Parts: sequence; structure tokens; C-alpha cells
Amino acid sequence: MDDYREKDIDRLFYALSDSTRRKMLLRLTKGDTSISELGRPFDVSKQSISKHLKVLEDAGLVHKQKNGRVQKCRFNMDGFSVVQNVVEEYKKFWEGQFDALEDYIETIKHKEQKK
Repeated sequence: MDDYREKDIDRLFYALSDSTRRKMLLRLTKGDTSISELGRPFDVSKQSISKHLKVLEDAGLVHKQKNGRVQKCRFNMDGFSVVQNVVEEYKKFWEGQFDALEDYIETIKHKEQKK
């Protein structure tokens, strides 16, 4: 895998490794919200919420947009495209392995039937 893609994958999984960030993302799947609304359910400081948002932004999962004095956050599904591509690569690999195993089993069956 390319180094830049490895870094993207690392950032994404790091962002998803924290339960607070996952809960924030889940909230954002229901619609855009302000940073203060997003942080309200969590018993952490505003600075901590900002740090969590920065991690989510760096991973490409959240976009922030300033509207007057209020910053709104939006969930970005495109951030998951990196993982989707990696999963597809692994899927192709394993499908090839299973196809090869099936061919091998058929060869053995064919040889045993000839005996």
C-alpha cells in the first residue's frame, strides 16, 4: 500500500478508536449541529471537544463551517472511502484464495474418483 494511503487509514482508525468520537459521529449522522450542541452530552471541556473534532476533521470524517458566530459540524461519509477500498482489496484476495481452495478440492475429488 502507498504511504499516503497508510497514513489516511491510520488517521481514520485512530479517529474511530475513541468512544467519544464515535458517539460524536453517530450524532452527526442525524444532521448538522453546532460544536456546543455536539459537545453537550459529554462530560468534558470545550477544549477536549475541539481536540476530538480536530481528530475527526484530520481523518476526513467531519467538516466544520462557520456561519456567523456559530460553527456547524457536518458528517462526511466520504472519509470512509479509504477503508472501503482496503476492504475491497482484501475481499478480492480472499475470494481468490477460496477459489483456489475450491479448485484444489475438486482436483483431489477427481483423482479419488479415478482410483
